Amino acid sequence: MGAAPRLRMTPEEFLAWEDAQPVRHEYYYGEVFALDADGPDVDPHGMAGGSVAHALITANASFALTRQLRGGPCRVFSPDLRVARDAAGHYGYPDVTVVCGAVETLPGTQTVTNPTLVVEVLSPATEVWDRSGKLDAYRRMPSVQAVVLVGSTARTLEVFTRDGDGWHLALPGADGAVSLGAIPATLGLADLYDGVDVPERPPHPWSSDDDG
Repeated sequence: MGAAPRLRMTPEEFLAWEDAQPVRHEYYYGEVFALDADGPDVDPHGMAGGSVAHALITANASFALTRQLRGGPCRVFSPDLRVARDAAGHYGYPDVTVVCGAVETLPGTQTVTNPTLVVEVLSPATEVWDRSGKLDAYRRMPSVQAVVLVGSTARTLEVFTRDGDGWHLALPGADGAVSLGAIPATLGLADLYDGVDVPERPPHPWSSDDDG
């Protein structure tokens, strides 16, 4: 049985269409695909449910950030917030989004254009796409100061922070925590994995002290 036809739309069509859908989708330059699919090369139909670990890690990250940023200019948003990774045609939903200062949106929509920090909780279905297309898109956004990647099948934490014209990759220190650079907060393995039953393992082989 052949694959179902892909959904193709203009950005304006997608934003109007998706607001009426019961599940969320990502939009990549004309193509609509499943939120949990591994990038735009996978047929885009529906949204699979996330794992228990993924859901709990997302909640833990949101709680840890909210606790530290409360009372300041930064606000923490749930996975329901749609972000324009590229206003010309790349829209999606980070697992956690932080916006410092006034929230800016595409005219006439609830699509945020100025995230300061984004958290992506990796899963087997999304890890390749999170580490490639999504990460590249976030790092091209002038407003983004930090991108956090958290494992859902093992205890891994990688924090990419803007460093002048480049980016720096930091891994947890002896205390298991990582500073979020320009955002006045830290994230640690203990908080992220509170109540989560996943194994520990060394950092991914592609991790390094400096991403360039």
